[in-house]
Amino acid sequence: MNSDKDRIFRLALVLSAGIGRLARARLTKEGALGVSAEELARDFGIASDAASRFASGESLVAAQKEFANAERLGVNIIFPGDEDWPPALKGMSDEPEVLYVKGSFSPSDFFSVAVVGSRRATAYGLAAARKIAFGLGELGVATVSGLARGIDTQAHRASLEAAARTIAVLGNGLSSCYPSENAGLAAEISDGRGVVVSEYPLDRFPDRYTFPRRNRIIAALSLATVVAEADEKSGALITARCAAAEGKDVFAIPGPIFSNTSAGTHALIKSGAKLVHSVSDIVDEISHLADWVAHSPASGRYQAASGKKTLAAPMAASPSPTANLAPPEKKIMEALKPGIAGVSIDFLEHATGIRAGELSGLLVGLEIKGVIRALPGKHYVPVRAV
Repeated sequence: MNSDKDRIFRLALVLSAGIGRLARARLTKEGALGVSAEELARDFGIASDAASRFASGESLVAAQKEFANAERLGVNIIFPGDEDWPPALKGMSDEPEVLYVKGSFSPSDFFSVAVVGSRRATAYGLAAARKIAFGLGELGVATVSGLARGIDTQAHRASLEAAARTIAVLGNGLSSCYPSENAGLAAEISDGRGVVVSEYPLDRFPDRYTFPRRNRIIAALSLATVVAEADEKSGALITARCAAAEGKDVFAIPGPIFSNTSAGTHALIKSGAKLVHSVSDIVDEISHLADWVAHSPASGRYQAASGKKTLAAPMAASPSPTANLAPPEKKIMEALKPGIAGVSIDFLEHATGIRAGELSGLLVGLEIKGVIRALPGKHYVPVRAV
């Protein structure tokens, strides 16, 4: 679905109140331009008033205006299946139907870690969040957070101070910034330092429903979630639950036993979250993140901080570039052998059995290691075949 007409149609469905998700999915696949309101109601189970609005073209006009306003604001509207759709969101439960994006995603964003926590953070919580986010940034690891007051703001700023990327997921539309005092921070992030993203229409105001919904996207865009400080009712715990539901690691920073804002993080640790004392506690726990960091320009800092020996020790002969690959990477290389003209990511997903989100990250890592090369159309070849 690439034409402007198709994209307007698809956005019109997303914006249409009264058209359920299943009906939208069917209409996106089958199309319904020129279909009467009676047919929409009968064949797609759409409420009559919503069917009338769509059939009359009212919804399409609203979608056209939304695209025009997005262009004016410098916002890109993307859908699942688009080339710039984040690989980490593919296949997640309750995947967004659309994203409004200011700035641009980078392939390295797959190797991101969420740092979230209380809006009413203490000085201790802010210092702890800064230590972790800045430390991740020094290793080239982007942070993901929600641009809220307190811990979120500190995580974004610490990443920028470390000259790293950061991703802000909002619970409101991108025509405004909430909280308003973070408008400058949002602009700094989207101006080449990261990306500001929302699934909500441009003029949508935040409410008690939008924030919990956005938390699942924060968790999905991240390899792991770190809760820096949170009380027992903090929304950060929702992000942690979303991460755990997706099978991702959850970390928590312990705090003073006298502080209510540490009760939530302590509860997470009791229930199985991993205690964080330093950045190496996070990186060492996630093998493909550790491998990516070890092969990045920041590998020396990581090895020094974690006490690891340098990977590039002198050797008598140059090893094969594939000699030290992890088992999932070797599976990818095996699948690439017959594909001299290039193998698609869909073929690799089927051949290896690796889920799309993890597969995309492994492919980025193999490109960084110099053993594969990406071709146009998301096809890949081993470097020796190029």
